Formats: sequence, C-alpha cells, structure tokens
Amino acid sequence: MFTPIFDTRAEFISCSEDQYLADRPELVRYLNSFDESEDVWGDYRAARGVLKSNSRVETTYNNYRTQVERLLMWCWLKRKKPFRELLRSDVEAFLDFCCNPDPEWIGTAIKGRFILSEGVFISNAEWRPFTKRVPKSKAKLAAENLTELPAPAFSMSAGSIRQVYAAMNSLFSFCNNELLMSTNPCLQLGKNKSQWTSRTLQIPKSKAITKLQWEFVIETAEEMADESPATFERTLFIIVMMISCYLRVSDLAGNAGWQPTMGCFVKGNDGWWYHVVGKGNVHDKVAVKPDCMTYLARYRRHLNLPPTPSPGETEPLLRTKSGRSGLTARQIRRDVQKVLDRALAKMIEADFSEEEVDSLRSATLHWFRHTGATFDAPHRNPKNLQMDMRHKRMSTTQDIYYNAQDDERIAEVARLTVKR
Repeated sequence: MFTPIFDTRAEFISCSEDQYLADRPELVRYLNSFDESEDVWGDYRAARGVLKSNSRVETTYNNYRTQVERLLMWCWLKRKKPFRELLRSDVEAFLDFCCNPDPEWIGTAIKGRFILSEGVFISNAEWRPFTKRVPKSKAKLAAENLTELPAPAFSMSAGSIRQVYAAMNSLFSFCNNELLMSTNPCLQLGKNKSQWTSRTLQIPKSKAITKLQWEFVIETAEEMADESPATFERTLFIIVMMISCYLRVSDLAGNAGWQPTMGCFVKGNDGWWYHVVGKGNVHDKVAVKPDCMTYLARYRRHLNLPPTPSPGETEPLLRTKSGRSGLTARQIRRDVQKVLDRALAKMIEADFSEEEVDSLRSATLHWFRHTGATFDAPHRNPKNLQMDMRHKRMSTTQDIYYNAQDDERIAEVARLTVKR
C-alpha cells in the first residue's frame, strides 16, 4: 500500500531526476497509478525541488523528507488532491491526522525505504510513513528479563508537530516563489497552530547520565580499549571528545562539505581549540580541556602518530578499521553503544539499584553532549559555555543548564510547612 518516494540524501544528490526514476521503476508505476486530476507528478517535482534546496545538511534533508513524504501521501491517498491546492482547512486536517494517524500508516520500527534488487531499487514492504517505538530503556529491560516487549503507543510530541508545520511552511513558500501556488495556507493558521503543539503535558526529561554512571562508562571504555585497541581506542577517544567538548555526532562524522582532520586541533596562546563546521555549515571552534588532549595523545600513539597534531595536518580524525578515512554517524553510534551496553551490564552485576541504573538504558550518543555541559555548568561562565555549546541564544543555555531560580524556589518551599 505504501510506496516511499524519496531515498537517502546520498542517493538523492548522487544522480539526476531522470536517473533516480530510472533506478526505481516501481516508484514510477506508483506515481502513474493515480488519476490525472491529482497531478501527483507536479507534486513530486515541486517536493523534489524543496528537498534539493534543503539537502546540504543530512539531518535537515531527513527531517524535510519525512514530513513532505507524509504530506504527499496524505494528499494523494486521503484528500485526493494535489498539495498545491490545499486550503487552511486541509492543513488543519493534516495536522490532526499527524497526531492520530490510521493504524496501517504506523510501523513499529524504522525501516529503510528502498531495497536494491537485481539492479533496481524496490520499495521495502515493511516501511511505513509513521513509526511508534518502544522506549530504549523498556526494550533493554525486556531483553534483560527475557520478557516480551510492551506494545508501543503512538504519540507525536510538540516538537515533532512544530517540525511538521515548519516543513509544510517551507514547502508552500517554495511553491509561492516558484509561482506554483498563490497562497501559503500555513500562514493562515497564525497563532492557532498552538492547539496542536499544546495537546499534551510535556514534562522535561533529563538527557544526561549521572556522575556514578559516567564513572562506569569511562572506566568501561578504557577497559575495552586496553583489551582491544584496534576496535576501541577510537571509541574511547570519541566518547571523551563528545563529553569534554560538548560535541554533536556530526562534529566527528563531518558532512558533505567538510571532513574533520587532525588539523582541526589548533594550538592557541594558552591552550587548544577544536575547529568544526557545525549546524548550518557554520565554522566555529570549541575550547579543549587539557586532559582531553591526554586522550588525544593516547589515540594518536595508537595510530603511530606524534602526541599532538601539527598545524594543518591532513590525517583524518577517524578511520575505519580497514583504513578508510571517516566514519558515518551510524558507525559511531554503534561503537559507542557497545561501551554503554557493557557499562550497564557491569552496574547491574554490581547490584546497583534500579533507580541508579535505569537512565543508562535510555542513554544515547547525544546524551554525552548534555552530560558534559551539565557537569561543567556550575564551574563555567554561562556566556563561555554558550559559545562552546554553539547555542544561538543565551536563553537556551540558561534554561537547560543553569537552574538558580529553580533552586531558590525549592529552597523557599523547603522551609514551609503544611501545618501553621
């Protein structure tokens, strides 16, 4: 029933539109199966245009692809009209649908869109436009206890709804500029869009591991590096960089226009900096802690390099075990997860309480960025932490990592009693 439309960013940008379609005859048959009145080919080409204009950064492309694909399928299968003819009422109906999609539209795991078979790409029959997943912590707990996974419930967060709206707004604006639409129905919603982003109470959840958990993680990473240097010296370095320099995975994996090298470490007057091309392809730099340089020296000795990088050194920062330069974000996450899994097992074996262990089950690679900032915030000037986190607004850093006002409120009520 569901045929994906747009493949990975790498496949999307690697060939012309004609070649892309020639490699996916099943997709062509799917698009041709609709009534001419729905003008799905016009929708396809307009959507392809907006994706092309947002394809420079992989995460941006992936987000737009997800939302645009859902909109196209909803228009063709549910509304029976091109998205370029949508009205405000249609946009409202689509937002309602995103909050509560039909069961057959929902999968229980993220699946690749296409499968290469006999020289052409065919649709993955298991792919669905929406996904509901069991939280990582619950999945790990079920595996530990050899019990069945709990049935996941679908829910769309306020942040996800904002992404839906942003992608639609960008798509409609693109079509306005290309004279494919005369209005932007998203703009007609105005402040009314808050009714979709405020449907549920969103209680913030910590995305940082505790100091106790960190002790187990770094000890485990060092232990695994000693046991198997060829596999885990690199992983130890990655973990230390992520937590010490508050990095995103793309700061180590790179992007289409930039691949990190050892020369990204630059010595200043009083210390070292790590230069990155981050979100929005912005060139920035992060202050590097002295003991982080100790781990860099350890990693470089493993690679038979001098302890510190030379100016302009072109040696890739990360290499695969076969020697190829660069690692993908997926490879980095996979390797780090092995360390997290063993650290979790060690905590369970040491008989720590469920409360002390549980959040480590949910931990992901990105948690290291938040964990490092959480640990360091009490000891750093907020403005300097903001610059190293590379937040655009100081309020983002303040709201997440500095809770002085919250602490005062708790301290005040601690002195108050129920009985007077």
